[in-house]
Amino acid sequence: MIHAQGLTLPAQEARPRLRAVQDPAQDFQLALRYFAGEGVKQDQAKGLEYLKLAAEGGHLEAQFNLGNYHNLFTGDQREAVRWWRLAGVREHAEALYNLGQLIDARPELAEKSESANDLIERAAKLGSAQAKSSLLEREAARLALVAPKP
Repeated sequence: MIHAQGLTLPAQEARPRLRAVQDPAQDFQLALRYFAGEGVKQDQAKGLEYLKLAAEGGHLEAQFNLGNYHNLFTGDQREAVRWWRLAGVREHAEALYNLGQLIDARPELAEKSESANDLIERAAKLGSAQAKSSLLEREAARLALVAPKP
């Protein structure tokens, strides 16, 4: 115990460590380092922990990547939609594209005002090459359906 001016503080190891300042950008960088094993021992669990911290702290790329993580590795598509929607509100083109693709495959995940095509169009307008390609494919398929038969 440490005594100072009549106050008694618990020993250092007994006190909880508090994170004074949240830094989502730093958390995202740590997540990438742990996932890749760059400068630290590779640790997927720690990478995911820091990715969640960054996403919850509002880091745009972390939100997009956490959506990807849930879609690809946990199969929790509702969580993927949640994170892509958050990133999409902030105009993340690839998040909007992924969200549109998933909603196209699973319409029950859409909110009332959401349409897969609208999301993919927004992504294309924001510069997503995948979204532009998808729109061209959709248009070609639509034209093939309405083209006169010889």
